[in-house]
Amino acid sequence: TGVQDVCSSDLHPGMIAKRYKLWGPMQEAVLGAARKISPDDAAAIFRQVVQADRKMKSGLADGVRSVEAQAVLLADRFS
Repeated sequence: TGVQDVCSSDLHPGMIAKRYKLWGPMQEAVLGAARKISPDDAAAIFRQVVQADRKMKSGLADGVRSVEAQAVLLADRFS
């Protein structure tokens, strides 16, 4: 997975950035965040975001509120 790639000492950060198309100032922000979490935590975050997206698309959640809630959870996780 991408998180495992970032945590691997075998891959140069430039190679990871190229593989995942990370360019510009966000490159280090994304790589830095990925270094802070385990693959299991990344998978859990991904599942939460997908579930929130599914709820928004099916009309079970308010889009703005759901995005704000995910932003708060992510900010809390990476702070």
